[in-house]
Order: sequence, then structure tokens, then C-alpha cells
Amino acid sequence: METLRNQNCEMSAKIGELEPGLTTDNATFMPFILIDGHCRALVMFDHSMAFKYHVFLERSTEGWSGNGVDWTSLAEVVAAECLCALTEPVAYDSDADLFSARGCRSTLEKLAFQLQAIYRNDDAIRDLMSRVVAVRAVAPVKFDPQESTRALSYQSRRASRM
Repeated sequence: METLRNQNCEMSAKIGELEPGLTTDNATFMPFILIDGHCRALVMFDHSMAFKYHVFLERSTEGWSGNGVDWTSLAEVVAAECLCALTEPVAYDSDADLFSARGCRSTLEKLAFQLQAIYRNDDAIRDLMSRVVAVRAVAPVKFDPQESTRALSYQSRRASRM
């Protein structure tokens, strides 16, 4: 059974063992799961990421591997391009085997619909990867040593791996 940990929450929720008032939507945004309750998150686990590894491996020389951190990079561009500036910000807490985005429910739903459409289309993933690389080439990498590693921007994380 997978465990979801959220540093902004005081509890750990095991998927399948729901706290009172916690709901999960496993079907609407598949392969993404919307968890709503004390800890609200949009997540995707590594077994779903594995179905798209072949797309990321095409650009493995650029540091892509198809893990949760790479999906966060894609989600950051989607959020910047597709979500209204008036929506609440999204915080990411992903690692190699988990994509996790936190925010208000309406923002997570909008992000989920966009990511789901991209997930279903390999060419859309490739296009989005190109835009991530373009943004990285134009925007200077900002690194603040006071900033937590989990909170680093995509550019900082990718630059530190290269």
C-alpha cells in the first residue's frame, strides 16, 4: 500500500485508508488521482509514469527520465500557460516515484484536465518537453541556498543534475 506524505500536513494518509471527510477521485483524471481532505493533492504514482517512459527516454541525454520530477517540470509549464493568473498557486512535492501537486481544488482540477490530455498524447508530451527546455534556455537559473531542495524551481533542479 502506498503512503502519501505531505510536509504541510501533520498526518500520513495511506491510500485506501481514508480519514473522515477525505475523498479520492481515481477515475475522472486517470492516471492522476485527486485527493481531497485535510491534505489536498493531485498525484500520479510511478506505475502510471512507466507507460510514458519511452517518450522521455528519447531525450534522456538532456536529463529526462520520466519520473515525478520531470512531470513536475511539465506541470509547471502547463500551469504557467494554461491556468488563469487569478487561480491560486500550485505547490509541488514530487520525487522520483511520485508526482504531487498541492493547491485549491478548482486549480488542481484545471491542472488535472490539462495534464490528463497531455498524458494521452505522446506528441503533446514531446512538445511540452521542448517548451520546458526553451524556458530553461531563456530564463536564468536562480538558486537560493536558503530555499528547500523540494521547493527549488524546475530550472534549479535540472541544472544541479547536469
